[in-house]
Amino acid sequence: MFVKNLPSFKMYKNVDDLHWVITNHRKLVYEMIIYHINKGNKISTIKSAITAIMRIIYLATGNKSNHLYRKYKTIQDDTGAKIVSNEGDNKLNSNEETRFIDWNNVLVEQKAIQDKFDAISNKKSVVAYDINQDLLLISYIYYILLFHL
Repeated sequence: MFVKNLPSFKMYKNVDDLHWVITNHRKLVYEMIIYHINKGNKISTIKSAITAIMRIIYLATGNKSNHLYRKYKTIQDDTGAKIVSNEGDNKLNSNEETRFIDWNNVLVEQKAIQDKFDAISNKKSVVAYDINQDLLLISYIYYILLFHL
């Protein structure tokens, strides 16, 4: 993201040495914040970018006790606290509302696919195979959400 979208850092596109992040971290954070503000991104996106900077600092220095890493960890923690305080009501924003899928609708669709599959007499047909694949996919997602989250 940094070398692709931030003008001052395009020159590092093909550079393998990550120390340029440490040397230019203030300018990097400034341009990153401006970039995300101009894009209209939420604070959680900025927090993710800070996390990426922390990973790079760790990779470049080899430790998490580095003073710069600790400073960004504090920024990350403070940003996380701000997100919790801002979104404490846990309501969907307008963008999230347009993408929200009610889980009950998913279960209704799963039942409809199951009924469609059960109604097919030749379970070895191409139509039965396609319906079975849809049913497997939605059932797998249900399984993951139910037992692994």
